[in-house]
Amino acid sequence: LDLDNNQIQEINEKHFNNSSNQLKRLNLSNNNLMRIDANAFKSLNRLQHLYLSSNITITDELKLYDLCINLSYLNEIIILSIHSNNIKQFDFRYFKDLLLLKELYLYNNKIRKLCYTFALLSTSLDSKPFKNLEIFNINSNNIPNFSIDIFFVKKYIEELHLNDIPTLNMLHDLPLLKLLRVLN
Repeated sequence: LDLDNNQIQEINEKHFNNSSNQLKRLNLSNNNLMRIDANAFKSLNRLQHLYLSSNITITDELKLYDLCINLSYLNEIIILSIHSNNIKQFDFRYFKDLLLLKELYLYNNKIRKLCYTFALLSTSLDSKPFKNLEIFNINSNNIPNFSIDIFFVKKYIEELHLNDIPTLNMLHDLPLLKLLRVLN
């Protein structure tokens, strides 16, 4: 379902009722989303691709928190794109249920802090978040003291995009990559 460029300002649980539980792809990019209700995506349990990019109004903690609550319902998500949204802090604990996630696009935000300690808490690789992550793009964020080590709960990440990251403390012990982009 492609709903990009429609000036949508709000998504609530009535927009996606039980009749939409077969939906696999949802594009809400380039709208003016100011609110995503906490249960808006609850019936989208088969969704695999979610695009919420370029919704500049998703900026404050409350709005991002509501989005993250919705992610807990999307346990089949494979591609998540939330780039270009002025996100300032990104907490990976909200993504702990996305065990099938293969592509994560966070580029062109204003992320200064990544919270990711949960990634090290699980003792079983099968239950670790990002164990299937293949593409991670965090270009153009201002993250001080950035270290990639903990993202490699799976040693087979294929693409890592780090353009315009000011400090990189990660160029040692990288896994085999098909593509590593670091252009400063």
